[in-house]
Amino acid sequence: GATLLTMPLLSPLLLPLLLGCASALTALHTPRPVIRPSTCAKSTHRDTLSTSPLVMPLRSARPSRLLPVQMGLDVTTAKPEDVKVLVLGCTGYIGRFVTKELINRGYDVTAFTRERAGVGGKKSKEDIERDFSGAKVVVGDVCDAESLKRNGFGDKIDVVVSCLASRTGGIQDSWDIDYGASKKALDALIEQGGSHYVLLSAICVQKPLLEFQRAKLKLEQEIEAQDSVSYSIIRPTAFFKSLAGQVQLVKDGKPYIMFGDGQLSKANAISEPDLAAVIADGISKKEMHNKVQLLRRLTLHFNEQCVVCIAAILTLFLHACFFVACLLSLSPCYVLTLYRHRSRAHTRLQRTSRTPSNAASIYHAEYGPTPSDSIEPRAAYGVGLVRQTIGS
Repeated sequence: GATLLTMPLLSPLLLPLLLGCASALTALHTPRPVIRPSTCAKSTHRDTLSTSPLVMPLRSARPSRLLPVQMGLDVTTAKPEDVKVLVLGCTGYIGRFVTKELINRGYDVTAFTRERAGVGGKKSKEDIERDFSGAKVVVGDVCDAESLKRNGFGDKIDVVVSCLASRTGGIQDSWDIDYGASKKALDALIEQGGSHYVLLSAICVQKPLLEFQRAKLKLEQEIEAQDSVSYSIIRPTAFFKSLAGQVQLVKDGKPYIMFGDGQLSKANAISEPDLAAVIADGISKKEMHNKVQLLRRLTLHFNEQCVVCIAAILTLFLHACFFVACLLSLSPCYVLTLYRHRSRAHTRLQRTSRTPSNAASIYHAEYGPTPSDSIEPRAAYGVGLVRQTIGS
């Protein structure tokens, strides 16, 4: 009995202890990232960053140098409604999440789009305005510097967020979009006296094999080389859509696309809303400025996963014991109390049924007034029983 009573007290204390052990094992067995210099010649070390628990930035590839003198608005301390943000590639897969995240945070967002956007050019400007309620939508050509300045930078812009990506990944398309269009936006921001530039890059540029990877890496180097505006370069890993798309291709009977032996392109996917939140943090968080952030999901080794599973099983077992203990401790009391109440009620009923006044009241309630009020209650009750017997 004492053991059952102490289980409910120990159950809430064991769960934090088990989770603490799992966290300690994670910290002991997680290897530290190797510090490598950036591709820029002036690179000496990488800085660290801590953001959301869902996405874990690794070491920064930003070369250590003096931060640029910011002549424009300090976007880290200004109110979001006072910061004008121009989003390029707003109708793209990630661009849609980023634009909505910035709108939800209260920024003054300008969405730059083509006249006919979306897959196959199905969306008009009016459709995009409905998608991005709360943002200003402008139409232009990102590959045309004059169109970009006239339409995108018609008003004073403090921050540019580039989510541009080439559709085909071909040589010309990669250098026109992944490098050229984003570079034109950077030049226009510097020319106008803006403050900050956020680039959505890719983690695969660390080992460039494809043309769009080389184009993005070239753009990163030129962004790091300038000191007119601060910047945040985000290198995310694969998206869930990328992995799901491969599964769908295999289901349709098409071949699975694999680079090398499969180890080169393996990645832990991250969700699109999490990535959008990190990109928006690249504006407001000072510690993310002038750095290249490598994003990946935090994973556990097999032995760490086993510890977590065992902790979960033990927690469920302890809660089950607690539930059984509650039932064992409450059930006898409940049955005993119910039996006592029923016994008392039965005794009380027997006593009241023998009372003459109570018998008369029962008779009057069921059979109406007696022929003579002088009949004794017990006799009247007997007459009623006789009538009831004859009637039946």
